[in-house]
Amino acid sequence: IEAHSATQPLLVYFIDDEPTMRMVYGSWVRSPSPLHPDSKVFPPPDLPAAETDEAMRGFAGHVLAARPRPSCVVLDQNLRSQVMRRENATTGTEIATALRAGGYKGSIVIRSANVSQKVINEYLSAGASAVMQKDEPRERLVQLIVEAGGALPKEFASDSEQEAGLLVGEHEGIWGSVSDAEERAAILSEFRRGVRRTLDDLLALLDARDVGALPDELHHLLGQCRAVGARRIQLAVGKCKSAFDYGKLVGLEELLAETFEAMDARCGGEPLESTAAQCSHAKQLADRLAPLVGGPPDKSPPSATPSKHSSVLPPSQPLQRPQRDNTDALPLVNWEIARALGDALNAACVECESTLEKLHKALVSCGEQCELLLRSLVGCCEQIGATRMARLVVDFESRHTEFGPLQLDALRTLHAETLSALSAPEGLLAA
Repeated sequence: IEAHSATQPLLVYFIDDEPTMRMVYGSWVRSPSPLHPDSKVFPPPDLPAAETDEAMRGFAGHVLAARPRPSCVVLDQNLRSQVMRRENATTGTEIATALRAGGYKGSIVIRSANVSQKVINEYLSAGASAVMQKDEPRERLVQLIVEAGGALPKEFASDSEQEAGLLVGEHEGIWGSVSDAEERAAILSEFRRGVRRTLDDLLALLDARDVGALPDELHHLLGQCRAVGARRIQLAVGKCKSAFDYGKLVGLEELLAETFEAMDARCGGEPLESTAAQCSHAKQLADRLAPLVGGPPDKSPPSATPSKHSSVLPPSQPLQRPQRDNTDALPLVNWEIARALGDALNAACVECESTLEKLHKALVSCGEQCELLLRSLVGCCEQIGATRMARLVVDFESRHTEFGPLQLDALRTLHAETLSALSAPEGLLAA
């Protein structure tokens, strides 16, 4: 098995809808370059518009079929259709999800002009290993691939770089900037105490079903992990932002035990007592919560290898399903409005369904259009007399930054109930 090193060429596949950017990528590959000469840029030049769209949509399949597979893929987030220029043919997050589902273990880097923390977390949740801004150079890409050693295929990674999946590189973050051993030990000691307290707080919030406080606490945990370069648990916490439950908490506890072990190994000397305590705590918590969950905890980023501390626990149900108690007292349909639409009711319901689908696409592509789409959906609901659904949409619009898959699922469920009511017994909707 050939080991990867910083001087060994990296096989990278790029995809971008913009020809200028594809030319830049081509220059990155040309010798002299740290990238392997067999690195490829997609879609190929001079294709007709429809074939270009198909090439972008088929990128994940091309990567999965490649032998050898590339050690890294670089994805543009918004891959605009060359046929329908106002729509995306696909997105980086859709490709990342397909690659991970297909078993791809390499690094996935998404390039985007939008690098807010919310968007970064969404990219990481989709399977990305790292995020690059549009103006960052080739050297930054190589650095990200090396830092994500735990996400590289085994044929490209040495044992020491496999460990780098748990921590950033030895010359990155505090490991490179804090040279005094005692000072660094003090920082790590504070991290161990602080992160232990944060995980205890998360357990207390789950026990109390205080769902509203979970996002802030998870964000705090993300900052703690970033401060000491705890790379793999940082990615895992990012995945938890969309839904959090007991199973994922167990996964974080087990991953923290591995992180403490990696810190001990890098610092040298005898393992600390807090490491043994964390390993024991993670095992005890998994045993205690086993009756509440039903499958293996989803603790790691998609590219990480299974934890040696893992317990066989199935995934539990997310806790933040939106509450509809404040809307259930309202009538499902305002029949006066629905009847007044007459033959136009069917078209209005289709428009409502179309807006829900646009919301889904906005979430998948990590877009920033949810607030506008929710506002539009309020009008659609009011037009067909969907009183209860309109109220729920208004509630979600007022907290649009928290809108996610579970909120969308609640709207779809209520939309289905509304259509059912409109279809019977009066049969206002055509079959």
